Amino acid sequence: MPLVSASNAILTVLMVEDSLAVRQAMRAAFEGIPGVRVVGEAEDARRAMRLLRELRPDVLTLDVRLKESYGTEVLRELAKDQMPKKPVIMILTNHVNPYVRSAFRDLGADHFLDKATEFGTACGILERLVAERRNGEARHGS
Repeated sequence: MPLVSASNAILTVLMVEDSLAVRQAMRAAFEGIPGVRVVGEAEDARRAMRLLRELRPDVLTLDVRLKESYGTEVLRELAKDQMPKKPVIMILTNHVNPYVRSAFRDLGADHFLDKATEFGTACGILERLVAERRNGEARHGS
């Protein structure tokens, strides 16, 4: 797995997921993508917001259900935040029904994926964002 330092990272990612095992698997996969660096991890909404403000990642991966909180809390707080650039928001969850998908889209999610069946799609999105950054074409956030 290539190591990406802060200086040569093209795309930074903050992962918000309550399961340590899932976070470890996500980190391994994401950091296996050249140009991607995972800059932080959180298992609840409070830590997620603190790290979002502190690290200002390019991409936020977010689960629907978190430890003692929900991903909706993060999105609502992010919407109120005065960050100059919002991250690309990628929901990775096992809670994939039309109602949940619609609610997260309405709260600003750019992508909504089933982490059990569409994880490869998530990696593909990160690869595309890295390529766009390399080519100077990326739009930062939505």
